[in-house]
Amino acid sequence: MKIVNKGKGVFTVEMENERDTVVPKSLFYKNQEAEEIYFPEGIKIINDEAMCFCYSLRKVYLPSTVEQLRHGIFYGISAHKIEVYFDGSVTRFKKISRPYKETVTVNVSGPYDGYPYYITEGSYNEDRVETRHFDAFCAEIEVICANGQKLIYGYSK
Repeated sequence: MKIVNKGKGVFTVEMENERDTVVPKSLFYKNQEAEEIYFPEGIKIINDEAMCFCYSLRKVYLPSTVEQLRHGIFYGISAHKIEVYFDGSVTRFKKISRPYKETVTVNVSGPYDGYPYYITEGSYNEDRVETRHFDAFCAEIEVICANGQKLIYGYSK
């Protein structure tokens, strides 16, 4: 598997043979140029932290052949929304998009100033429990499926 830079922040992943269906762990690790990444038909697994710390990343294109998205593929990208275009259905995406699920309990009393798990203002005197799915380390991930249906993941708002 290799990465091809198409210029202007656009990268594609190319399979070197038909058995090359697993995107390696940290393939784009700290790639500061990548704004858009295209994965080809035939890719089945996107491995752990494949695009972590890609601070410029805005769009990812996933083929319908993807069967599994592993832990933290967008880890460390929390400043903006990432759009994921999936060439499949919402139902199918929900089946492959559970590599990360975390329940967080936060005990707060007094001013609360927007710690990334919550974007809130004011004071709280109660326990809060939140469950987040897919890749909890992103500010927001918007998944647009082939028929135009959308799913939103990321930090609670």
